[in-house]
Amino acid sequence: MAVTSGTFNLVKITKVEYGDADLTAGAAPTPLATMGTIKSGKLNLDFPEQGTTAEYSEQTQQPYRIRRSPVMNKASFELVTSLMSEVQKFLGGVLTETATPSTLKIGGSTTIANKYLVITGLNTAGKALTVTLHNAFITTSWSGAMGEDQETVGLTVNANLLEDASADKLVATITAAF
Repeated sequence: MAVTSGTFNLVKITKVEYGDADLTAGAAPTPLATMGTIKSGKLNLDFPEQGTTAEYSEQTQQPYRIRRSPVMNKASFELVTSLMSEVQKFLGGVLTETATPSTLKIGGSTTIANKYLVITGLNTAGKALTVTLHNAFITTSWSGAMGEDQETVGLTVNANLLEDASADKLVATITAAF
């Protein structure tokens, strides 16, 4: 029986896990924390097409060299019902947790550790699909109309993908069951 590959697509997200990326060896962190609620339709993987630049001959007007342009691969998601302790891992700041209220102070020289993310879900065949993002530089935004009659505005987390520290220099790994 011939081996076939698994179906490449992600139609249902079942969980997203994260930890601080290992910038020395590129190893997977353990344990991974499970992320709170991600707003439906707000997890996006963006691996854009690479552009090209052609260099042309003056005499023939034909290209003699074509170079690929670098691209930034990224993922983004919107956290809507997460604990402040989780949001702090992506937004930065200093969290003080007492019985009530919790306080997150943002500002100054906040540093956010690069993240290792594992997105698990199902493909159109109903089989497991996992997308691992090995080293993500995190940026965030929190913007929009807020109020009782407004749509919930979550924290948008942008994971800008970098090569990991392993010998393979991985950006992402996609594993599909079949």
